[in-house]
Amino acid sequence: MKKKSKLRLLVQMGFFIIIALISISHTLHLSYFKGLSLRAFCPFGVVTSLCSILTSNEALQPKNLTLIAIIFFLSFLLGSFFCGWICPLGSVQEWIGKIGQKIWRKRYNHRLPERVAYYLGFLRYVVLGFVVYIAAQSGNLLLTQLDPYHALFRFWTGDIAVGAAVVLLLTLAASLFIERPWCKFACPLGAILGLFNKIRIFPIRRNPEICVSCRRCSTICPMNIPVEKMETVRDARCISCMKCISGQACPKPEALSLGLRPLIGSKNPVKLREKHVAILILLVFVLGVGSAILLGYWQNKTLKHPQLVLNEEWNPADIRGSYSFADVISVLPENNKLSPEEITLANVYEIDKIKTGSLVQ
Repeated sequence: MKKKSKLRLLVQMGFFIIIALISISHTLHLSYFKGLSLRAFCPFGVVTSLCSILTSNEALQPKNLTLIAIIFFLSFLLGSFFCGWICPLGSVQEWIGKIGQKIWRKRYNHRLPERVAYYLGFLRYVVLGFVVYIAAQSGNLLLTQLDPYHALFRFWTGDIAVGAAVVLLLTLAASLFIERPWCKFACPLGAILGLFNKIRIFPIRRNPEICVSCRRCSTICPMNIPVEKMETVRDARCISCMKCISGQACPKPEALSLGLRPLIGSKNPVKLREKHVAILILLVFVLGVGSAILLGYWQNKTLKHPQLVLNEEWNPADIRGSYSFADVISVLPENNKLSPEEITLANVYEIDKIKTGSLVQ
């Protein structure tokens, strides 16, 4: 057996730390990560941003659009890699799942019948439809009330909804029994990115001539995909974690690979190793963001940003799910001269009044 690689874990930890620092920076009003937002990596935020692009209801922040373009480009190459390599909520579920594996051992992640788990996976598309509907109704604040990602990175601020906290706690508790329950059954962004698995350039391939049908690849798959039954894995649930390919799972390392069929004039397939995927992800992110900065496209303000609402007209549709109540109340025309210290959470609990644009006393 090959020695277990730590590359994917290092990439996961790196992105988790960056997102945590962004959250802390925003909470403490620091300027270190002012150019980045939590919404850019949020399962609900990315979907609502896409709705904004399609409906032209919001001038999307260019930095968020840049990150969405990077995620979609890499998804075209690697499938829903974002779920398996970057998403901090997915990473936390996976890490908690390590505890579940210690407790339940072989029973972990195999409590649901394969057929039941497969059909429950379609719940993601129900959630996706709900998110699109809410976004179309410009009620993005409602999404924050249910968003476990928002709760995970804002729980220390006291500015999270009870519904979001409940969803997060249920997700983390379920992770002790089922690996990545949110990713499998509820994530709207995962539902979208999973579709890229159907057209990805570098899918996971199984060589039936080498495979001994031991089912270890299917057993280790966190998404319960029957890998041993497929020659090319294009299942929408695949998160490109590459666990099935690792030497820890397959006794025949050459039976599974990530890559292309042999090119014309060659007998050997084009394969990507875990180190190649890690380098590709980091390289595209660095080049993508760096190019946006050099071209002057990485801007921190838009016409829809609440801090620019300084006139007498207040449009409730400007309220976005990534804004805290304090963010919203601080920029109402009546309050734009107040200092941050003068704006307390006590002013902003009455959402109905905020959405009508009136000052909450």
